[in-house]
Amino acid sequence: MLEQEEGGHTLAMNLDTFWTELRRRRVVRVVVAYAVAVFIILQVASLTFEPLGLPAWTYQFVLILCMGGFPVVSALAWAFDVKKDSGSDAETKKARSFRVTRPVIIGCIVLLGSGFALWNFSTNPTEIEADGVDVDLMAVVPFRISSADERVTILREGVLDMLAPIFSGKPEIIDSGRMINAWRDYAGDSEANLSEAESVELARRLGAGRVLVGSVVGDGEGFAMNARLLRVPGGDLIGDVSIDGSAPSLRETLTQLASQVLSMEAGVDEGQIDYLTELPLDALAAYLDGRSAYRRTAYVEARTAYIRALDIDSTFALAALGAYQAIQMGLDTERFSLQARVGRLLRNHLDNLPPRDEEFVRLLLPTGRSSVV
Repeated sequence: MLEQEEGGHTLAMNLDTFWTELRRRRVVRVVVAYAVAVFIILQVASLTFEPLGLPAWTYQFVLILCMGGFPVVSALAWAFDVKKDSGSDAETKKARSFRVTRPVIIGCIVLLGSGFALWNFSTNPTEIEADGVDVDLMAVVPFRISSADERVTILREGVLDMLAPIFSGKPEIIDSGRMINAWRDYAGDSEANLSEAESVELARRLGAGRVLVGSVVGDGEGFAMNARLLRVPGGDLIGDVSIDGSAPSLRETLTQLASQVLSMEAGVDEGQIDYLTELPLDALAAYLDGRSAYRRTAYVEARTAYIRALDIDSTFALAALGAYQAIQMGLDTERFSLQARVGRLLRNHLDNLPPRDEEFVRLLLPTGRSSVV
């Protein structure tokens, strides 16, 4: 019993001695200062990480990093203890102050450096790994070619270069040089064809939220081009398209492909896609901007985009229908003049609408054609 009491007394003395030593070395003060710094860092992170587009796991990483920093800072505070010397009181106070703040400064520098490296990694996906994907970025994998005709085999990689200037806005395709290099590294052979699952994985590594895969069968006089747009990650099918083309009409074939891909990406009904393929791309892009704005309930922005499409091609009946619906949601005085113009365009170009939309417009508006002003 006496031995237990002596043991407990010794433990209490050891704890008191340890606590006294922690206070003497300013470890407690350093840890408190570090806790305040961590609180500020986490508050800033919670307010800025999401607007910066950083993935959700980055905040968890910073939190773990901050928690792991507590023992590091404590060890630094203990290790950097400086004995009193015969200097002046001012020098002693200065040394004590520096001894307290030095571990905190070092810890904050480490945290800031790690945070910057993490931000740089997260916002610049590399070809090796990219945990986050950009839905406005599309990867185009070199097409499978079933032909010996050089006018067709050139499309294997050439389709990327030909689509690049068309997809210069949103969605934007990955630079063809970067894409082809990543594809060769991933496939290990420039003649190899990737499966759809492998194409989705490659797109994910490149940070793309969409991947376009396709094939070409035939010769220069006539071929069939098939393409599928897949969601990344997961590989869910967004839409597919099949186009008949030829070497002399290659530009028109690729333009038609781009139009249908844009339409699929915007969620255009399959029955409407054929009515969009012959349109100027500028008009199509404006129309798709209008659809996107309408879904966000940005009705003024939507009608402006639809009107822009009509300014490019006044026969674009689907744009006129979209503009009419967006105008109905507005309350400003300008809506009346716009509604009259759009109504005239709809009546005069009913034949340019898909059957279902044409029937809807005939119920919506009085029949009969009038001159367009």
